[in-house]
Order: sequence, then C-alpha cells, then structure tokens
Amino acid sequence: MRFSKPTKLIGVDIGSQAIKVCQVDRSSGGITLEHYGQTDLPPYSIQDGSIKDHQVIAGSLATLLDHLGISTTEAAFAISGYSVIIKKITLPLLTEKELAQTIHLEAEQHIPFDVREVNLDFQILGPLKDEPDTMAVLLVAGKKDILETYQQILQTAGLEVKVADVTAFSLQNAYEVNYPLGGNPIAALDLGSDLITVNVFNSAGPLFVRDLPLGGRQITEQIQNQAKLSFKEAEQAKLKWDPAVRPWSPSVRPF
Repeated sequence: MRFSKPTKLIGVDIGSQAIKVCQVDRSSGGITLEHYGQTDLPPYSIQDGSIKDHQVIAGSLATLLDHLGISTTEAAFAISGYSVIIKKITLPLLTEKELAQTIHLEAEQHIPFDVREVNLDFQILGPLKDEPDTMAVLLVAGKKDILETYQQILQTAGLEVKVADVTAFSLQNAYEVNYPLGGNPIAALDLGSDLITVNVFNSAGPLFVRDLPLGGRQITEQIQNQAKLSFKEAEQAKLKWDPAVRPWSPSVRPF
C-alpha cells in the first residue's frame, strides 16, 4: 500500500508488549533520526496478531507522541505474522502494467486467503537465468482487516498513514539505507515478544523470509511460572538476569 512520500515521517511499531515510535527526516544529506521513544502496553493487548483494545493502544500512542514532542502527522507502519503472505513465484515474461492487470488471477493460485480479503502488491525480480522466457516475481498479500485496524489506530492517535509496509521488508530497507550490499547475503532479524521476523537478502532481493512464532514472552512466562512471580516481575527479572549469580534452570535457557 503506497502513498505520497513526505520529507518527515513517523515510524510506528505496534508490538504485542510495547509501542515504538521514531521520526526521521529525509533531505539531500541523507536520513536523520530526530525522535525515538517507546511505551509499554498492558499484557496480552495483542494476541496472535489480533488487537484486543483499539482505544487503549491508540491512547498509548497519542500519549507517547505528545511526550516526545512530535508534531509531524505523516506516518508509516508495518505488519507481520499470519496476516501477511510472501511468495516468490515464476511467471511468463510480462511488463509491470500487464502483471498489474492479471495479478489477482495469479494470486488465487498462491494465497491461502480469498483475494477479495487482501491487499496485493508485487515486485518483478527479473528473468530467470536458465529460463529467459520466465521471470521471478515477489508476491505480497496483506489482510485488509488487519491493515484497516492499524490504520484506524494511527488515525485515532492523530496520524495520517502514508506508508503501509511488511516488517521483513522494513528491516531490509533500513539496512540498505545505512550499509552497502556486498556479495554475501545479509540476515536481518526482528526479535519481538511473540514473533521473530527473519529476512535473508542480497542485492537481487529477498532470498528467505519467515515469521517464527517465538519470542521473549515465552521466556518471561517460564520465569513467571517457575519463580511464582507476576508477569511484570518476571519481565524485570528476565531483563536483569545474571547467569553468573543465578544459573539458568534446565527449562529456562538463553537462546
């Protein structure tokens, strides 16, 4: 989902445990980070990618923006997990215009959702070396209800959505803006509370993209159960854990 490209942009990351916000400014000299901050959310505000209380999250976001003194309203967000399908497919050589006219028909063969329930996007990666009459295409489908929910939350917090992206590609974009791509593949990871997003890519594009249903929450819950603590106490214990002082138990191990 693409919109116009503003000079200043707010990035909003709505995670299952916290909201993170940054503001960047793009000029001829490059991209500058102007503001950054985060605020915790009540436990289980988001479960399995489903937002339980829109107003609580929108209110937390608005409070964070006010605390950071951010006056820019144009914003971007990204989604991940079960609400996004990313497939690399092969098709006969087509122009971008031709593919745009037929992408819904192609998507029906590769997307496990009704194509009427998703927003589709694609990127032509180029012809295949061994089959010059065919090309590789990166197909992306995002569930409309999830995209609309995130957009409504940002709008309720006073923001105007300009970019809706996929977390895996946001990682890649952030790397490519800051570092040159050499010959070796790069692995970019987002280690979240409930989800680990992996994108392995090179100069030709993504090679492997996966969302893994693992994260820091599982460690916190193990500590909570073993030490008989509240979730908040267990989270604090995890962040301050010193294995040299208190060794890991057999069922709670560092990654």
